[in-house]
Amino acid sequence: MNNLKNTNQNPQTSITNDPYTKSNSQTSMLIEEEKSIKDTNQMSQEINTKTTTTTTTIPNNNTDQFSKTQTQQQQQVTGKNDFKIKTEETKELNVKHEKTVGKEEQNKNSIDKEFHEAIKHMTGTGSLIKEMRAKPSEDFSTRIWNFDRRIKNSIKNISEWELTICNVIKPSLVKSGESATVTYLDWSPDGQYLAIGYFNGEISITSSNGNLLFQLRKHNGPIFGLKWNTNGKYLLSGSIDKKVIVWDIDTQKPKNIYLHHEGIIMDLDWKDDLTFATCSEDKTISICKVGNPNPIKMFTAHSQDITSIRWSPNGKFLASCSDDSTIKIWDINKEKTILELKEHENEILSLEWSNTGPGTAHPNSKLLLGTSSLDLSVKIWDIETGRSKHTLRKHLEPVENISFSPNGKMLATASLDKWVHIWDQKKGRILKSFQAPEPLLAVDWNKSGDKLAVTSKDGIVYILQI
Repeated sequence: MNNLKNTNQNPQTSITNDPYTKSNSQTSMLIEEEKSIKDTNQMSQEINTKTTTTTTTIPNNNTDQFSKTQTQQQQQVTGKNDFKIKTEETKELNVKHEKTVGKEEQNKNSIDKEFHEAIKHMTGTGSLIKEMRAKPSEDFSTRIWNFDRRIKNSIKNISEWELTICNVIKPSLVKSGESATVTYLDWSPDGQYLAIGYFNGEISITSSNGNLLFQLRKHNGPIFGLKWNTNGKYLLSGSIDKKVIVWDIDTQKPKNIYLHHEGIIMDLDWKDDLTFATCSEDKTISICKVGNPNPIKMFTAHSQDITSIRWSPNGKFLASCSDDSTIKIWDINKEKTILELKEHENEILSLEWSNTGPGTAHPNSKLLLGTSSLDLSVKIWDIETGRSKHTLRKHLEPVENISFSPNGKMLATASLDKWVHIWDQKKGRILKSFQAPEPLLAVDWNKSGDKLAVTSKDGIVYILQI
């Protein structure tokens, strides 16, 4: 995943000025354009002192604010203009500069722009962003609707396997005018509460049936990681603002706030009641303990952004995945990789251990690892052999999140194609499916395995009865 911010920037200032951020490639392009425009203006001034035959066309934008304010306002790029300066003493100079569309088009596409920028952060390269740039005039909602028909045709007897919705949590919990997109969610260990993270940085704690209990506000941008500890006393959150916060649920206030990463917090996970790991786009993993102001360990783990991390059920190993298309299994005590998995053909978005194997409630079942990638595949890995036992390929858009059932027998996958599928992990086939009106971002089983929470782009959380 491309870096989304200059690591030397103040996190809060960065979020305030540019909440969606830019990739390195975008930032480099804008800096080049700004520099080119400034050079052009300087050249034009020099020429005006020598000749009166110069013809200049200057963009209407304030170039000093272009790299920040103007890019935040523009919602869709429709093309590029060539700015030419001709003189008797100089050669022809072409300066390319992006142009914004009118207010009507901006309003029309503002919601999609916001969502796709969030997806870019979560998925690494932002496959949706690339497609929109390639075809800026395309009706994106229609394109996904066409995918729906393809998905239905690819799954036999889909109507026989649809899940039952037992509750819907609507995005009325978010302030008016703010993005209601839910970026993360996690069931409490006892299954009584649901923590929901939003694009605007807020966290809502609800009952299992969706009633709002209270909200936590300290982050300045989208929540990309949200995890209860094993006894439910603390909630761990990570955000685009580079903060990691340990929340005391009893007081509803931060217990600790960490700012040791130089990049966006991409994911986090508890090892036990007090010890947890975090990962970032800065390519590092940190190991922290509640009450300690600084990390116990911190090391570079991948060559590109680390997108997700998970402790094995017994806490012995830590799995990480990255935009470098690899999955690594770590012995944290030695800061050493004991296994590296390389079958995916593109950036890896998420990973999850099964709750099976030694030290779990299902010790006689094999420990498995599930992963999803921008190559549109989901893989189930046999850790003992280091090879995938199944490659699941029914989704037609990236699978943003996966979750094993508590007994390890089923795997739920949530995708931008609007479908959540529940798979039989032994046979590698779909058992049940559910289609939402909007793309899906996260999925999580409750403790008993009879309910599945799924979040969608429009901020709705579906509680599905299995």
